[in-house]
Amino acid sequence: MVGRRDVSGEVEAPSDESAATVLDGPSVDTTPLEPEPVAPFLRIGRYAILRRLAEGAMGAVYVAYDEHLDRKVAIKVVRAMGQRSADVYDRMLREAQGLARLNHPNVVHIYEADVHEGRVYLVMELIEGVTLREWTRQGPRSRAELLRRCVEAGRGLAAAHGAGLVHRDFKPDNVMVGADGRVRVLDFGLVRAESESQVDAALRVSVDRSLFSSSASLSSEITVAHTLIGTPAYMSPEQHMRQPADVRSDIFAFAVVLYEALLGVRPFGGKEQGEIMRAVLSQELSEPADGRRLPRWLHRVILRGLALAPGDRWQTMDEFLAALARDPARTRRRIVAGLAIAGGLAAGAAAIVTATRGEAEACSGGEAMIAEVWGPSQANALAEAFAASRVDFADDVASRVTVFLDRYSAAWASAHRDACMSHRRGESSSERLDQRMSCVDARRRELAAVVHALRDPDGEVIERAIPMIYRLAAPATCLDAAASGGEALRDLAIDDLLARARAEEGIGRYDAGLSTLDEADARRRDRGAPELEVEIDALRGRLLLDAGRYAEAESILEDAYFGGLALGDARAAIDGALDRVHLGVVTHADPGLVGLWLRAAESHTRRASDEARADYHAVAGEFHGKLVIDYEASRVDWEEALRRRRAALPADHPAIVGDLRGLGAALFKLGRLAEAEARLIEARELAERVLGPRHPRVAEIVANLGLIAARGGRYDEAVELAAHGLEIREGAFGLRHPGVADSLSNLGELELRRGRPLAAIVHLERAVAVASEAFGAEHPKLALYYGSLGIALYKAGRVDEALVIMERALSLAEASLGPDHPTTAIFRANLGEVLNDRGHFALARDMVGSALKVLREALGESRADLGPIYRELARAHLGLGEGEAAIEAARRGYALAAGDDQITADERAKTAWVLAQALDTRADARDEALSLAAAARSELASGAPGEVTLLATIDAWIAARRR
Repeated sequence: MVGRRDVSGEVEAPSDESAATVLDGPSVDTTPLEPEPVAPFLRIGRYAILRRLAEGAMGAVYVAYDEHLDRKVAIKVVRAMGQRSADVYDRMLREAQGLARLNHPNVVHIYEADVHEGRVYLVMELIEGVTLREWTRQGPRSRAELLRRCVEAGRGLAAAHGAGLVHRDFKPDNVMVGADGRVRVLDFGLVRAESESQVDAALRVSVDRSLFSSSASLSSEITVAHTLIGTPAYMSPEQHMRQPADVRSDIFAFAVVLYEALLGVRPFGGKEQGEIMRAVLSQELSEPADGRRLPRWLHRVILRGLALAPGDRWQTMDEFLAALARDPARTRRRIVAGLAIAGGLAAGAAAIVTATRGEAEACSGGEAMIAEVWGPSQANALAEAFAASRVDFADDVASRVTVFLDRYSAAWASAHRDACMSHRRGESSSERLDQRMSCVDARRRELAAVVHALRDPDGEVIERAIPMIYRLAAPATCLDAAASGGEALRDLAIDDLLARARAEEGIGRYDAGLSTLDEADARRRDRGAPELEVEIDALRGRLLLDAGRYAEAESILEDAYFGGLALGDARAAIDGALDRVHLGVVTHADPGLVGLWLRAAESHTRRASDEARADYHAVAGEFHGKLVIDYEASRVDWEEALRRRRAALPADHPAIVGDLRGLGAALFKLGRLAEAEARLIEARELAERVLGPRHPRVAEIVANLGLIAARGGRYDEAVELAAHGLEIREGAFGLRHPGVADSLSNLGELELRRGRPLAAIVHLERAVAVASEAFGAEHPKLALYYGSLGIALYKAGRVDEALVIMERALSLAEASLGPDHPTTAIFRANLGEVLNDRGHFALARDMVGSALKVLREALGESRADLGPIYRELARAHLGLGEGEAAIEAARRGYALAAGDDQITADERAKTAWVLAQALDTRADARDEALSLAAAARSELASGAPGEVTLLATIDAWIAARRR
């Protein structure tokens, strides 16, 4: 069909020269282009080339088949045009990176960018449709139709701007109207990061880089000031003058496109770039030849977008679009429409079915409906509320939340319109329409609950805001909603209460969520709806679990699970079983019983979605890593959770951060430090990108990276990372928040490893004080802080104080974790070392022996961590005169600890020293004993200079044996 294409890429050059993209300046080669072969490649990687679709100045576009995912795609193969390959590759990577971050219905979906046989290529979604220019020429279009299509394109631009991107070549040829009716903005090949300085860019483009330069990123530039890039007819004054372009340049181009679409003529005439530039700079507006006119309010809105000075234009696309939505006549229609839908279950469905207006009017109500929930006024209120909290990272989170909710509301309006249009085209029945509109309305109510929950934020709310909004179900999924036949009508008031309770759970206000559920349950009892009882039980159980009310949570979660089974509700059964496993992990319940719940969850998720399977494997990873202490099984589960989560969710979804952290922790426990560090670095980069660099969840990852650095002997780096984590948490929550106690404890432990026990004591005493105030003196978490503080006191020579603190840590651990938990065993072993120092050898032998039994079962027989514990068992045997038992234990300890850089130098030296003392009890082993004592001395002198007393003791011992 003439004028039709099915590609989201480059189009053939338009006949009007002023509408063609130009690039001129220092980096452009004007050598004539070589002709593009019909099919230069039979395949590119996993893509089989089917046919060529279009060719332009920047290259050619092909239809290809993706063999892995069984779908057709569009592939743009770029012509270098004499530019350095790195320049082209940087630009295409920037396009892919920028657009891959956008998950917006009005922006083309980019799948992949890479190089094949020296040619850069870009893989995109294949769109069947026409350009906006072609669509406007296909026949008479009403002003409402034209305006709506342009506004949809404007939403795509707004989404790009929200991600920090500027298009710089927006025009009708770079907008597709799909056969599905959806508008998409494409050809972001001239995009750049908005925040980049032109000076930095100028420096960068002068540096020759290789094709695979690691500096290729979104922040790279392809042109600098004094370089013309864009399409003259749609370029802003600053682009004509070769000045830097920003979002206001795109706003100018959008105003040109809008003017041209509505009036049939571009606002600034001319066929050549010089003529157009003169018209633009003189602000000489072209008048439509057919006498078409715009309403005065609309004319004023567009003229502001065409202003000569960037500061006189609309400053954001959101402002521009909001102004376009303020049609006085439309406002009057909304009032009437609002009266019509106020009593309906599926808001808007009845009006759509019974309306006598034209198709465009009938399906255009979604924007007004969603604007009541989220729009500029709500965004401003949210920004003000977050700023008033005075939380360190609040402004950053508010900005990210606003961008996400802007996109979500646009996607909602699109889903509402698509459902309506599908019905009007006869593609879906009235019953299916009702089902879809009921789903769409539920999404709007969920959004309203989220916006309501964020109205009065504190530090906890702000920390949880971004993960919470990402839990919103995508409106587009409603288009797959099938009519179920006999489903009972839901009570909208109960739905509102449930949505609010879920939002309150998401921001950590568990008591408020439980109160809201009580209200919902009271209404539910009046109706006696069993499906609502299960839904309420499931949410109540989760809220009780999160609030730490474990005994209450247990019975409620089990009721929800069995209720879901009875109703055939697979998702309710899955959630109930998984929450029951999580409860068992948190409370350190019997692994056999918890394992049965895990098996139930696994059976329900075998045929479930990737996201449900990811949830299962994440909980299984917790179960194996924290309850069963099988770190290899935990690693396998976390890897599978990560794989499935990435298959189900966008690449920048915050849930992926949790999977990366879980996998990193499992690898750390297995001693695979390099792999653990790589995963946690990936988690940190993703968290900083999605949540912001000052977000508290970044602090958690930084703390874990510090522990890995310490295990690798990089103590200065480790302390620096821990201090950064503490700074983030103190900035986020203040000095007395329990999260600050975690950071203080990490910092204290690292100072211990660095050989600075006095500095460690300062941090750990403060951690105990903060945690005691936050949780109470008997809280299980204090056991960890007391355990570390006891070691610090011991290493500082304050042995009597250390003994009291260690006994306190052991008592708390036994009460909360049980006597056979590995953490309890470690506390018991540490206490055994102090008892050895105090000469209580029999008690020390019993303490250390029982600790070894637990830890061997949990960690295996070959962990280096067991070396110092065997050493303390050997010391106890020595003190009791049990020489052979001492030698056996000391040899095992030395074999595990010697040469392992995960064991600190002082611990290795002490282990060698104890073996030397044990061997000295046998006359035939004294030469070996001297050799080991010398090795211990060397280790202390080079790697543990703080052990002066022990060093002197060993020196005296060696001298006495050599006499």
